[in-house]
Amino acid sequence: MGKQFDAIVCDLSAWQYRSTPPAIRKAILPTELARESMPKSPELSASLRVPRKNARRPDALISSRLLGDLRGVSLPVHVITDSLKTRLVTTLVHPHRMRIDLMDSELYDLGGGLAVTSPEATLRHLARTHTLGFVLEKMLEACGIYSVVPQTARVAATIGLLVQEGLFARSAIARMPSISAFYDEAGSIVSHIDREGNPLDWKPAIDRSGVITNLWKRPQLVSLDNLRAHTKAAAQLPRARGTARALCAAQQAMEGSGSPLESKAAIMLFTERSIGGEQLTDVRLNHTIALTEKAQALAHQKTCVADALDSQHELVFEANGEAYHADRHGFTEQSGRRAALETIGYTVMNITNDMINDLERFDAFLTSIEMQTGIHLRDKSVAFLGRREKLHGELFSPHTLRAGKYP
Repeated sequence: MGKQFDAIVCDLSAWQYRSTPPAIRKAILPTELARESMPKSPELSASLRVPRKNARRPDALISSRLLGDLRGVSLPVHVITDSLKTRLVTTLVHPHRMRIDLMDSELYDLGGGLAVTSPEATLRHLARTHTLGFVLEKMLEACGIYSVVPQTARVAATIGLLVQEGLFARSAIARMPSISAFYDEAGSIVSHIDREGNPLDWKPAIDRSGVITNLWKRPQLVSLDNLRAHTKAAAQLPRARGTARALCAAQQAMEGSGSPLESKAAIMLFTERSIGGEQLTDVRLNHTIALTEKAQALAHQKTCVADALDSQHELVFEANGEAYHADRHGFTEQSGRRAALETIGYTVMNITNDMINDLERFDAFLTSIEMQTGIHLRDKSVAFLGRREKLHGELFSPHTLRAGKYP
């Protein structure tokens, strides 16, 4: 490794860093405002504590950044470091040894002796200790156009400040460019850049009460091709933990997801039967559909963005996740949208959280797909049902996040 760092933010902490909007990471949160916003928060105590003179370098470094660019990272912060003689976990730092699969190109210099792992390396390292379903969902998020923003007290205080300053007032959010489609009508990936060629700003979704939610739309963090290439290269190295699981997840991942519900639905419906998915193929997420003049009159728009599009069967899946579609006022409030798609020959299937959360309701949903489209889903063997139940549990049950052996 070339440049040496005192600490490298890794694992879940690196994921939280990557999930924190740049505007929040860069905002200045005055100490007095932090005291007012988080009077009893343990996060505040750790953030304002003056390190001892003999404090370990990683601890002092992390403490100095908790009200800065690490405000979205919960404690203790997972870091890779070779500067410690012991691996003692403190309230601030959970240290780890250097990983043999980590390349110089996968480190982002944050300054002051601190770095963070790239999205590719972060996802790969999550596979060391987490289940296939968990890692796969995070890959869809990274390769998609949304982030679930960490809900630390420091992030909440910063959002409150930015709302007061007008940067994230409701009117300001309404003026921000929207990120909704991943593919255009021709099937090409949409470039989410401004006129100067810079990535579009992250845009928060607001609920029907005008409150900023934890879902933010943003340009893609990493392309699926890059993710697969990095994961495949790491899998060639000896003794690199978790690479088999990461490689499997990368092969099943898709690009373009726009919300957690869309990611979970995609995993259950479109991944291979070998891991418990239904294996509906040739599906693209957040694909733009051009409307005919008649359909435009019904939808009052020239195009529609399908949450998931199966062009072969002219089938559209719409994930109705309440707040997650608040920026377009929910699919159900646009009664003409469904009619418009049906006018040009598409079958529209609505997916809700309840349909995905419960396997019995999910089976009923699959039956309705067969009845309305004529698609024959394969018979459910005992072995397949076991794989599906395991995958479903990894997506929806918090206690299953720690990984067993895989495969």
